[in-house]
Amino acid sequence: MSVEVDKLKSLIEDKTTSLCSGIEFVSGNINGKSVVVAKCGIGKVFAAVCTQTMVLKFSPDVIINTGVAGAVSPGLQPGDIVVAKDTVQYDMDTTAFGDPPGLISGLDIVHMPCMGSASNDIAEYAKEKGINTFYGTLACADRFVSDKSTKNMLKEKFYALACDMESGSINHVCYLNKTPCAVVRAISDTADGGSVDDYTKFLRESAQKAVEVVLEYIDKH
Repeated sequence: MSVEVDKLKSLIEDKTTSLCSGIEFVSGNINGKSVVVAKCGIGKVFAAVCTQTMVLKFSPDVIINTGVAGAVSPGLQPGDIVVAKDTVQYDMDTTAFGDPPGLISGLDIVHMPCMGSASNDIAEYAKEKGINTFYGTLACADRFVSDKSTKNMLKEKFYALACDMESGSINHVCYLNKTPCAVVRAISDTADGGSVDDYTKFLRESAQKAVEVVLEYIDKH
């Protein structure tokens, strides 16, 4: 969403804008580092299209997905940071054929690892900034989670820390292209009956917290 990337776009120097696959890509420099920033849109298809386009058009050294997420683990609060060790797409369901829930057909993976060292580095930088930071599994589907039953299922079946609507497809595309990937999500809501109110209340503040961590990574690399 715009709230998740506008700050990054505003900091880009020597800015160049291009439109591809219906998505605006803004390239230039932040702190002397070459960057490209794009708002992919909400959901797995938009996210996958944006990621594949970025890989083919810009050949990035690493792709970082930043934004907000709903808390699945009971220890998470709005403003806390979750960095993905891996992602699961829990709406992938071929269990009728005896497959485990979330299995990515053709790759035979449920928990898809985030390739490269960026995830570890970002988690460490966030901790150094004094932010409550958690490292583990992000669960992704084309669904805004707002009920306890789904939240409990994500915790019990997939050991997820948090849930969102893009990270799994972004990491999936990066995995196929052998492009290093990191996912940085700030908690905006509790993914239960109060999630809509929490999301509205904490969205902007949480999104900016995630951007702070990404900027720290850019500055140190």
